[in-house]
Amino acid sequence: MAALHTTSFCFSGGLASYPSHNSVQMVRGKVRASGFSSPQPLSDPKLHVKVRFASLTVLFKLAKAYALSLFWLVLASEISPSIGKAFPGAAVPETKDSFLVVCFGEMLIDFVPTINGLSLADAPAFKKAPGGAPANVAVGIARLGGSSAFIGKVGEDEFGYMLADILKENNVNNEGMRFDPGARTALAFVTLRSDGEREFMFYRNPSADMLLQENELDFDLIRKAKIFHYGSISLITEPCKSAHIAAAKAAKDAGVVLSYDPNLRLPLWPSAESAREGILSIWDTADIIKISEEEISFLTQGEDPYDDAVVRKLFHPNLKLLLVTEGPDGCRYYTKEFSGRVKGLKVEAVDTTGAGDAFVAGTLTQLASDLSLLQDEDRLRDALHFANVCGALTVTERGAIPALPTREAVLNTIYKSVA
Repeated sequence: MAALHTTSFCFSGGLASYPSHNSVQMVRGKVRASGFSSPQPLSDPKLHVKVRFASLTVLFKLAKAYALSLFWLVLASEISPSIGKAFPGAAVPETKDSFLVVCFGEMLIDFVPTINGLSLADAPAFKKAPGGAPANVAVGIARLGGSSAFIGKVGEDEFGYMLADILKENNVNNEGMRFDPGARTALAFVTLRSDGEREFMFYRNPSADMLLQENELDFDLIRKAKIFHYGSISLITEPCKSAHIAAAKAAKDAGVVLSYDPNLRLPLWPSAESAREGILSIWDTADIIKISEEEISFLTQGEDPYDDAVVRKLFHPNLKLLLVTEGPDGCRYYTKEFSGRVKGLKVEAVDTTGAGDAFVAGTLTQLASDLSLLQDEDRLRDALHFANVCGALTVTERGAIPALPTREAVLNTIYKSVA
C-alpha cells in the first residue's frame, strides 16, 4: 500500500534544488564585505580592527543561519509527504500547484430526505447538503490531502455564498467561482429509496451555474492544473457550454490531463438522444474517463455493460484510462496495455449520493501526485482500491460533501480490512 501515499524526492545541483513548501522559493544571495564596513576611513587602527572583526562575526552568523535553514528544509522534505519534489536538473523546485486538480462545472444545494424509502411528498423533512458532482470531487480531493480548485457559477444569494465558504473551509481554491446577481443557486431534491439509491428533482430554470460565460473563466488557474476535471451537465445549455469547451481547450493546449465523468442526469437534458450526443461530443478529447454500468448501457443503446468488447468500443485512441464503477462490487479498469477488476468494500448504504464523486476524488488524488501509475498495473490497482474505499465510506452518511472521507479514515479502513 506504500504506493498510495509515498512521495519520492529527487535532488540535483546540491542543496539549491530542495523541495519547497507553500511555494516558498529561497535564492542564494551574495553578501559583500563592503556592506558591513564603514563608509568613512577610520583614523583609529584599533577601532578599524574591531569593526572588521564585528563584520566577520556577522558574516559568520549569517552563513551559519543560512546553512542551518537549508538543513531543516531538506530534512522536512524527506519526512513530509505534502511537500513537492524537485525534478532532476530543475532550477525551480516543483510546487504544490504541480499536483493541482481543477474541477469545472456545477455546485448546488441537495435536499436529502431524513427518512429513506419515501416519496418527496411524503418525506417529513429534508437535510440541506452542499453538492454538485465537480464540486464534490474538488472537496473530496482536498479532504484526502490533495490540492484542488473549483470553477463554476452560483447565485449572488445566501446559498451561493454558503457554498463558496464551504469550499474555502475545506481548503479548496474558490478563486474561479463567479456570482450571478440575476439567477439563483441551483437546488436539487433527492429521493432516497430503501436501498440508498436516489432519484433527483432539479430546480434550475435557469440556475446560475448554467450562465457561466467564457469571459468569466480564470484561464491562469486552468493552465496551472495537473488535471482538469469536468462532467457533462455543463454542456446542456449556453452560455455554459461554450465556457466548458473553451476551458477544456485551454487546459489541453497547456498540456493538462483531462478527466471526464459524464454523470448522466437525463431529466436535465431535452431528450435522451440529445444527452447521448452531448456526452459523446467531447468524448475523444478526454485522457481519463469514468463511467457507470448504467451509462455504458445508455451510450451503447442497450448493449451489455459487463461485456469487455462493449466497453472497448468506448475506448478512443488517445484515452489513457477508462474506469467503470460498479457500486459495492468495485470497479473495472482499461488501458491500452492491460485491464482488470478491483473489488469493492461492502458497507451498509445510507445514501449513495456522492459515491462516484468520492471514487473519482480518490483516483485523481493519486494520479495528480504520480501519473506514472497509468503504466504500472500493480500500483494502479492499489490506487483504485483506495478510491473504492473512498466511495464506500461516503455512502455510510447522508449528503455528498458532508460524507466525503479524510485520508486518515480511508487508510484506517484499508488497514482494518487487511488486518
